Amino acid sequence: MALRFKNGEEYYNKIYTVFNLTVAITLLPFGYLVLEKHSGNLGVMSLGSWQLWAVSLPAIATLAYLTWRTHQVHQKEKEIAKEQSTLRAKLSAYYATLYKRFWIFAGINMGSTIMLYITGSGLFIMTYVGSMILLSLSRPTLNLIIEELKLNPEEEKIIVNKEEIV
Repeated sequence: MALRFKNGEEYYNKIYTVFNLTVAITLLPFGYLVLEKHSGNLGVMSLGSWQLWAVSLPAIATLAYLTWRTHQVHQKEKEIAKEQSTLRAKLSAYYATLYKRFWIFAGINMGSTIMLYITGSGLFIMTYVGSMILLSLSRPTLNLIIEELKLNPEEEKIIVNKEEIV
């Protein structure tokens, strides 16, 4: 699947659409479960205290590891994107790394949502919120794209002024 865009605005809109989609996919079921939990209607597995911890701690550790590993991979792929020779190549490589990052975060958030459903533990509410905060810190903006790719003034001008990208 080749990424097609004519200018910086079209490129930005594609990234931002993926970002919003990955947030929205997990937000609806998570919000519903939180409301059910707070109303006392969330039916969860009957787990003893030690069983709850035995299920919750490895799940949280796994989600935390995935978050950390995703950040590490994103940093490496971002460096590769910066080294591309043309602006189009830089933007395409950066899009690929953000696309992967956003969908992995959607998976992490869905994992938190599923574990909230299974256990009813508030730890997974905190895990979800923490993950959303980290994801929001990398929310794509034109300034963030320019800064992370270390675009030169000419490339920056092309992006900001919505000029044709060759």
